[in-house]
Amino acid sequence: MVASAIFITDLTGKPLISRNYRGDIPLTSAIEKFASYLVEVEDDDKKPVFHVDGNGEVVVETEDVGSTGPGGETFVYVQHNNLYLCGVTCKNSNVALIVTFLYKLAGVFKD
Repeated sequence: MVASAIFITDLTGKPLISRNYRGDIPLTSAIEKFASYLVEVEDDDKKPVFHVDGNGEVVVETEDVGSTGPGGETFVYVQHNNLYLCGVTCKNSNVALIVTFLYKLAGVFKD
């Protein structure tokens, strides 16, 4: 699995289903960071891929990723109906593969 963890939340960020594959990130704090991103960032400024640095702050500009030092998590999410499907990784993972997996997962739930 490319992602460290996968979880599904409602529109407010409340977790419904979660799975921690690698165990290299604390799942509860990752879900809290994602929920705070959903609440704090305006709808027009939300991006399907964002990075949270080691201090817990959302990195807005892509050139600033890694400028605060090593660490942090990268969040990749898709919205399907009233759900967010989110993958989290702390490694240099292929984001396109995570997005493809999330869309395939949404297709499984649709069928």
